[in-house]
Amino acid sequence: MPGLGGSQLEARLVNKARKRSVLCQGGTRAWFALWLNLEPFVTPGRFDCWTDNARLEWDFATHAPRSPPGVEVRVARWNSTEGVERVDANAARLDWLQSQKWALPPDLEEVLGWLNPLKTMVHRLVDELGYTRGLDLFAAPYDFRQSPQSNKEWGTAMKRLIESTVARNGGRPVTLVCHSMGGLYTTALLNRLEENWVRKHTARPSIAFTFIVLTFTYMMACRLLNTCCEWF
Repeated sequence: MPGLGGSQLEARLVNKARKRSVLCQGGTRAWFALWLNLEPFVTPGRFDCWTDNARLEWDFATHAPRSPPGVEVRVARWNSTEGVERVDANAARLDWLQSQKWALPPDLEEVLGWLNPLKTMVHRLVDELGYTRGLDLFAAPYDFRQSPQSNKEWGTAMKRLIESTVARNGGRPVTLVCHSMGGLYTTALLNRLEENWVRKHTARPSIAFTFIVLTFTYMMACRLLNTCCEWF
């Protein structure tokens, strides 16, 4: 389970009536990269469109956050490690530049390392410890804009993923490796499940997260996206 911002998100616009400017689209036929897509950050006039698509609104009828009308958001590459090894949706282009032996600026090299939060760990699990992607190694990305309480679909899908992984591997319980906000998501899920189920399907979880850092990071993200923060 990746940390805050460690999951790729895709969006689709369907008859979106409210737009920030004439440069913003109101409809798209295909899903496009919402997070992380660096293009709106460096293209004049596109950042306002991005923030309007990425923000959340509070639904007073359901008492839960939701995307603005006309915006659909989903997690990209569910249960695949590809979506958490490389956060940037345009990583393939950067790989091509590096394969051509182009010298990248030092600042960009540092950013690229941040955009590959779990790449080294996954590669070591596969190359050195013998794990196999799609057999006994999976990822559980999530819509980090929402809290575990409002993102119940993730909890249902995660429970099914754990059960299928245990069944596929001869009943051996899974080990949950969580980073930052992923630890809060996992803890919230395990606390809702029956203790017998948890003991049967999970080994000792490996969780590393800090509440203080997450709090400040999440609040800054909320200010940027103008989201509803039901946690704080």
